[in-house]
Amino acid sequence: MQDYVDEGYAEEVTNEEAEDASGSIQCIALVADVEAMFHQVRVHKSDIDALRFLWWPGGDLSRTPTVHRMLVHIFGATSSPSCATFCLRETAEQFGKMFDKDVGDIVRNDFYVDDCLTSAETVERATELVTQLRALLKKGGFRLTKWLSNDQRVLDQIPETERAKSLTDVNLDASVKERVLGVYWRVQSDEFGFSITDTMLGKKFTRRNILCAVNTLYDPLGFAAPVTLIAKVLQQEIVRQKLGWDDELPIDEWRRWLSQLPELEKLTLPRCFKPPAFGSVAKCEMHHFSDASTQGYGIVLFVWKMLMDKCTARFYLANRRLAEIHRQTSPDQWRHVNSQLNPADDASRGLSVHKLIRSRWLTGPKFLWQTKDRWPTPPELKAQLPPEFQPVERKRIVVNVSAQSGSTDRLLNRYSSLHKLKTTVAWLLRFKSFLRSKISVPTGKLSVDELKDAELEIIKYVQRQCFAPAIDVLSSDGQSDRELQRKLKKSTHANSLSKLSPQVFNGLLRIGGRLEKAPIAFDAKHPIILPYDHNLTKMIIQSHHHDVGQCGTARTWTLRQRFWIIKGGAAVRKELSNCMLCRKRTVRRGQQQMAELPFARLKPDEPPFTYVGIDYFGPFMVKRGRSETKSYGCIFTCLTMRAVHIEVAPDLSTDAFINALRRFIGRRGRPKEIYSDNGTNFVGAERVLREALQGLQQSD
Repeated sequence: MQDYVDEGYAEEVTNEEAEDASGSIQCIALVADVEAMFHQVRVHKSDIDALRFLWWPGGDLSRTPTVHRMLVHIFGATSSPSCATFCLRETAEQFGKMFDKDVGDIVRNDFYVDDCLTSAETVERATELVTQLRALLKKGGFRLTKWLSNDQRVLDQIPETERAKSLTDVNLDASVKERVLGVYWRVQSDEFGFSITDTMLGKKFTRRNILCAVNTLYDPLGFAAPVTLIAKVLQQEIVRQKLGWDDELPIDEWRRWLSQLPELEKLTLPRCFKPPAFGSVAKCEMHHFSDASTQGYGIVLFVWKMLMDKCTARFYLANRRLAEIHRQTSPDQWRHVNSQLNPADDASRGLSVHKLIRSRWLTGPKFLWQTKDRWPTPPELKAQLPPEFQPVERKRIVVNVSAQSGSTDRLLNRYSSLHKLKTTVAWLLRFKSFLRSKISVPTGKLSVDELKDAELEIIKYVQRQCFAPAIDVLSSDGQSDRELQRKLKKSTHANSLSKLSPQVFNGLLRIGGRLEKAPIAFDAKHPIILPYDHNLTKMIIQSHHHDVGQCGTARTWTLRQRFWIIKGGAAVRKELSNCMLCRKRTVRRGQQQMAELPFARLKPDEPPFTYVGIDYFGPFMVKRGRSETKSYGCIFTCLTMRAVHIEVAPDLSTDAFINALRRFIGRRGRPKEIYSDNGTNFVGAERVLREALQGLQQSD
């Protein structure tokens, strides 16, 4: 931590601030690492206070710690990988044009967080990529180091200080082995493999240890999928037997499976799909093999390449989902392969390590190494298939659906805050006024009148969308009241609006009523009508609910003094049910589940005071002569029948309790079990009685 402070990655917070509460795979592989990638990316000044911590100045633990804060992104934070990756890609966007095109593509596509994994066709191109990648990332403040390659000629062009630790002062040989994103890579031979450690040595064969041993076999590409299938099947057998996590397993299959794991180190697969000296590829295909059995299902993919009459097949991936393959293929690409030729048959039934190393699982079936005219032909189907296998005729129905969603609707549904929506609309209305008349347009911050006008315009639009037929009927002139009511009943929302005697005032649909002469505000006489299920209605309820201090339904529903919502009570209750503060405040308390009664409480066939609980109560002031002394009550309770026996104790000493216990036994008989708390007199009495019993046993 002191190094972070000394190097400028963190700074001390001042007292004032502390008080403030606000590609393709080619033959030459290249692997590198961005040094301290997260620490090369600064945190924005407005966010650095979220990374405060306490630290002793100068690392002196005897001093009072002071408040510091990180200025760069830290390891372990959820945001660090995305922020650092963004800066890495931004470096390629800004400076990529100064280098070759594929250099920028490598930064965008061949980086996994801070690890660079790419390849080149020739030594010259690999050396050029190393130089340009280092120069490009240096412009963004990143240092690309710990270089590793399977070609010694490429490594010779890289300074030793920039190579991986395993290659410092060492030439490339068979002993150089690295893990690339967790996968074991033999660098010189350019092959993937496994490194097995005997994790079960000296341990019991328990369910917990077996699970640990299976999970240590990291195999993301499914190289050893047939081997791990056997372990998974055995784990299912353990579950069916309902064995505990630490019960020793009587299964010999586990011992045989674990004993063969060291042989996995002999299993190797070439990293590059194209064999050395293969020449130019005339055709490249990907072949998927799948199979299923009662134990499991498996899929294996092979890359098939052809050069004139020369073919090759390389293992690509195993255990991929069938659904993904099905979505990206057509029926004419599928073929039937019998079990003798299907390599996926090994994944669905399992293989031992010895058989896996020499199996078709790694090399593919023999016919893939031949031209297509020698491949197996699909079997001929019977002329008459059973009814359940008859093809189903599918009928296609074309339906045209048109959905109209204007820009205003999208604007209303975008916001969840009424104030933000009014502010946005107010700015739009000011801009509209500017376009119409560039002379008398207000400037500066929005006024209260502008926010009110924006709210009315929003309400007018929503009413026009929801109550358009009713507004058209009420806005027409020269109609009698009876005719208006008749037309209003035929419009939409007739049942909800007809009882409200709606009227249109200045383009707003309001309630009519008989309160015209009442000495109250106009909005209270004629509240604005709003639809039940609309985003604007939800925002108005939420805003008023916040204004009244997160009160209940009755208090929130006072908004009807200005707005009348169709089915308003239900709308308010619905919104309040989604309010997290209200839900936390009104949640029911958790009820503690009482434990099972002890054995001593459930023996009604025993005599009273067979199982006894003891405690003291008091003190009581007792007059002796001219003085007063303290006395205590010792209560003996029968745990089964709740009978009570009380003895008087002069004090809280051990001797006083033993005397009280002797009097109790003399009167009620000897109990089988006595329960008490850890009072000093009870603990002392237990010790005295235990030592007395030990003395009697020794004398005998």
